[in-house]
Amino acid sequence: MATVAPGPDTNEAPTLIGLTAALHFVSLTTYGARMYTRSRPVLRLGWDDYFITAAVICDMVEWTLLMTSTGYGLGRHNFYLAPGSAMQAEKFLFISQPPFAWALAFTKISIACMLLRIQRSQGWMIFLYLMMVLQVLTAVTINTFQFSLCDPVAAIWDPSIPGAKCKPPIVGQISIYVTAAVTILTDVIFSLLPLTFIVRIQRAMREKIALSCIMGLGLIASFGSIFKTTLVKHYGVTGDTLRDGVGLSIWSVMEVQLA
Repeated sequence: MATVAPGPDTNEAPTLIGLTAALHFVSLTTYGARMYTRSRPVLRLGWDDYFITAAVICDMVEWTLLMTSTGYGLGRHNFYLAPGSAMQAEKFLFISQPPFAWALAFTKISIACMLLRIQRSQGWMIFLYLMMVLQVLTAVTINTFQFSLCDPVAAIWDPSIPGAKCKPPIVGQISIYVTAAVTILTDVIFSLLPLTFIVRIQRAMREKIALSCIMGLGLIASFGSIFKTTLVKHYGVTGDTLRDGVGLSIWSVMEVQLA
């Protein structure tokens, strides 16, 4: 933690809350409209609907925990926070991360399930099932690493625990870069896959438009992932983790909403 005041005691939490709330309003409205049309006049939900519902649940858990962290000081300079408040902010910021990995994984599995309904060739199905497995393995790997950063885990937000052992920051950065590479790669793949068949498939125009929108949003999400990755090397360098966490949190939420 910095021993010299890093600047005035300002708070970037309102920006985080405002932007992420707006993104959630749009995504939840779209999700609600999707589920309504799939339920009327008869219920015709598919696996893609179930997985996107799981993604929404994980995302809301992650966002709720993130918003709780702002109540304790996320968005302010660590320097101005009481140790107890800073500890709680770090705690809720950390525990918001595991469900984020699953929100992203379930979103992409939902897209794969949707593509399976459109194309049923053997090679296509094998490829998409492998992509689903990759999403699960990526989420499991991210969670495993997150909970192995410190022994005990509580030392992540409370470094004063006697005998605690934590991995060097560079290890965490390398892990983030590797998982980000996988995330960006799958974003691009899912965005470009429809190009292989969208022109020739015999589907309603609204389905083709929906696929085109998914392609565009997927590419935007991949750019968001790239930008978020560039922020990692600056995170916590000066000990101002709760201030630095705002940018990463905004781009992480955007990544899930656009994926």
